[in-house]
Amino acid sequence: MVLISRHTGLPISDFDHMIESITTRLTTYKSTRTYRRGLGAGLLEMLDSTITKDKELDLMYYIISDLRDETRLQIDKITISDIEAIDNKLYIDLHGVYLPTGQYIKLEGLRVK
Repeated sequence: MVLISRHTGLPISDFDHMIESITTRLTTYKSTRTYRRGLGAGLLEMLDSTITKDKELDLMYYIISDLRDETRLQIDKITISDIEAIDNKLYIDLHGVYLPTGQYIKLEGLRVK
């Protein structure tokens, strides 16, 4: 199976496709994709209000629930790496196992919003 990058239109590896998939899921509002209503993040609705440190546990819950369909990654740890309250931006780090190879990975600095 050939996987294609949504940014370049060129073939990419399964690992890179997984990263694209995670980014797409976490940056798409829920029910906005016409043919894939389940795709998207309930997390974004929570982020429409001001982001504070008090919301970290809720944010982690939404990240886990939004990525439950990503079968190539077993998440072990989520870290909210940076919250910019002024611009309402959120950066996360995901640590876990890439299941096709069993390799432990760290996805750092993923921008959610």
